[in-house]
Amino acid sequence: MEMEIVTPRLGDYHGVYVDCRGRAGGLALLWGKTVNLTLQSYSSNHMDAHICWEGVEVIYGWPETQHKHKTCAMIADLSTHSNLPWIVGETLTRSSTIRRKKWGQLDTFREAFIDVGLFHLGFEGYEFTWNRCKDGMVVVEERLDKFCASTEWSLMFPDATITHINSDISDHLPVILRCHPRRSTNQRHFGNIWTLDLSGKEAISQAWAQQCDGNAVDNLLGKVERCGTDLSGWNLAIFSQVGSKIKELKISLKDSRDPNKRRTLQGELREWSRKEEITWWL
Repeated sequence: MEMEIVTPRLGDYHGVYVDCRGRAGGLALLWGKTVNLTLQSYSSNHMDAHICWEGVEVIYGWPETQHKHKTCAMIADLSTHSNLPWIVGETLTRSSTIRRKKWGQLDTFREAFIDVGLFHLGFEGYEFTWNRCKDGMVVVEERLDKFCASTEWSLMFPDATITHINSDISDHLPVILRCHPRRSTNQRHFGNIWTLDLSGKEAISQAWAQQCDGNAVDNLLGKVERCGTDLSGWNLAIFSQVGSKIKELKISLKDSRDPNKRRTLQGELREWSRKEEITWWL
């Protein structure tokens, strides 16, 4: 199974997964070992779990249009299993979107969610989360991946954000839910990219060789502070283009609505992000 190969590379997590059929379908749910999660049920089309007092669910609807009613029925059934605050991640299917547009059907998925008190959350980033390519060119784009939540859940996490991440490694963009958005701090830490340039060792040696006034403790603290200051300047001089290039590509992606240009930019962003690996500022 593919996830048995991938999971060890991701870290020390608990998890459950349903393997894909060829390159289609497949579900995986991973959680840290400090997270209090209880798996209620799962299948090839859904995963239902309780996280402490928060309800979370992942749904991958039946891909065949004639089975769309099964997804709606499953949503209705799962809503009766608990009265906890509830959030659902959903992936719609291209076939249901085509059929709805062609025959003017009502959006039965939307009605099913509204009937059980779930409403779409907003999002940040590019509006489409899925594309189909032919001969290397994007020919179709859709927003198929969404999060819905109950009013109780939204009140519990009023600052929650949904972000569509730019990536070209799949026909679906990664979608990240943050219940508590990260706040930037000025905490410094080691960057793996520094190992690519040996002059960093010299910068550290020169900073550490300088003596500071005061007792041994003051001298040690002074050396650490000087190392941080000198490394910051060295990092800016050697690797500043990495951060500026990533920023430039993100701005270009934000402004671009040409799907094929976006695909090229996403590839460039992936390569520059690999070079960065771990940034200087958290």
